[in-house]
Amino acid sequence: MELDHEVEYKYWPHPADTVTIEEVVSDEEATIQAFTDGCKQEQGVGAGAVIFKGSELVAKVQLKLDNRCSNNQAEQLAILKALETIESLKSHINPRTATIFKDSGVSLDSLHNPNNHAHLAEEIRKKVTSMGTTNWKIKFSWVKAHAGVYGNEMTDRLAKEAARSDGTNYGFSRIPKSAI
Repeated sequence: MELDHEVEYKYWPHPADTVTIEEVVSDEEATIQAFTDGCKQEQGVGAGAVIFKGSELVAKVQLKLDNRCSNNQAEQLAILKALETIESLKSHINPRTATIFKDSGVSLDSLHNPNNHAHLAEEIRKKVTSMGTTNWKIKFSWVKAHAGVYGNEMTDRLAKEAARSDGTNYGFSRIPKSAI
């Protein structure tokens, strides 16, 4: 079991290369919409993501994490896996725009905080930067939890199912500093 610590400063991106996590400010339409969620409950920790191209469901991601992982780690792992899945979509996508919908303000705030160099936050930033080099425009949007938003309700179920599952851990087992 490894401690989930901040990325060493020598691995921080150069300030000129720092990615800006943009939020959707209006009813902008994106070609791809992804909903992500994390869950920590008595039975375990899970993450889920669903990805839509227009109204078509094109991918689902469901992950079980080590029971000592935090809810925020599950939330951020769901974002990272959604980005990886979007990047791997084989169909022609034009324009290459995606919105990641989150019901966790804490996760969005941690991505916006340039002083947060936690492992998963940095991995998300690196993925957004690398996708930008292939003309992807990634934005984030907060969505109210348990308000009947179809994609958000679906990811909530996936994350809870993953947390309760008997499956092996995904391999993310970094203990959050808060648990020490």
